[in-house]
Amino acid sequence: MIIDMHTHSFYSDGTLSPEELVKEASEVGLKSICLTDHDTLDGVLSVGDTTSRYGVELIPGVELTARYAGMEFHILGMGIDVGNTKLKSVLAKMAGERFERAKEISSLLGEHGWEVNISSLSYSKGTVTTHDIAKAVTNREISAFDFHNEWLSSDSPCVVGTSSMPVKDAISMIQKAGGKAVCAHLLRTLGEQGQVDNLLKIASDMVDMGIDGFETFYGQSRMMNVSVMNSIADRYGLLKTGGSDYHGPGHKGRCPLGQYYSYGFGYDQEKVLQSVRVRPLLSCIP
Repeated sequence: MIIDMHTHSFYSDGTLSPEELVKEASEVGLKSICLTDHDTLDGVLSVGDTTSRYGVELIPGVELTARYAGMEFHILGMGIDVGNTKLKSVLAKMAGERFERAKEISSLLGEHGWEVNISSLSYSKGTVTTHDIAKAVTNREISAFDFHNEWLSSDSPCVVGTSSMPVKDAISMIQKAGGKAVCAHLLRTLGEQGQVDNLLKIASDMVDMGIDGFETFYGQSRMMNVSVMNSIADRYGLLKTGGSDYHGPGHKGRCPLGQYYSYGFGYDQEKVLQSVRVRPLLSCIP
C-alpha cells in the first residue's frame, strides 16, 4: 500500500505525535496518510504549515463519533478544511462534553477504589479519551492498556456514554467542510453491537443520508468482510478507502501503519487521493 487513510496520534487515543506518525509513514514507504483523530482537529492543526524532511503527504482528517438507530458509528472526514468555523465550533463543544464525561467516569472508578488524577486530564492533548483516564489512575498496578481493557471497555459499568451527533449531521458537516464522508469499519461496528444482520439496511440508510464511501479495506479484516464491503461500495458506486486504524506502538490487536489488505479486490489508491484533494493539503515535503 502507498496510502493509509485511517490513523491516530496522541491528540486522541494514539501514542505518537503527528510528526512522529509522518516519520514512521516515511520509514514504511507510504506516500500519503490521513490523520483522523477522534473528534478533534488539534493534531492536524499542530503540524501547521511547517515542512519536514519525510516526503509524506499529510491529509487533514477527523473521525467523528455519531449515532443512528440507537447505535454508535464512526464517520471519517477526509480532506477537510481545518479552518471551517462550524466544524471547529462543534468539536470544541464536544471536547468540553468529553471532559465532563471523564469526570463522571472518574467518579465511578472511585466507587471501585481507583484514584484518578483529574487535574492531569486538563492537560490532555486534543479530546479526553478513556485511554487518557486509564493513564491518570494513580494506584493501578497494571499497564494503562490492560487497565483500560479491564475497566474502561464499552461494556464496563464505569463507562458513561459518549456525546455524539446524528450520522446525517456528521456527514453533512464533513461535506460542508470540503471533505469526503466515509463510514469507518462498518462491519466491526455492527458486530460489536450485535447488529451484523442489519448491515444491508444500515448501509442503505447511510447512502440515503449522503455518505461518500465506505472503509472497505480495514486493518485486520478477513477476506470475507472485505468482499462484503467491496460489494456494497460497488452497488452504490461509492468511494472505497483503506486504512490500518493505526494507533502507534504498544496497541495490542492493531495493525502496523500501512498494513491492511485488499485481497485482490480493486483498490484505486490514486483515485482516493484525488477525491480528497479538494482543499490545500498540509505539506510534509521539504
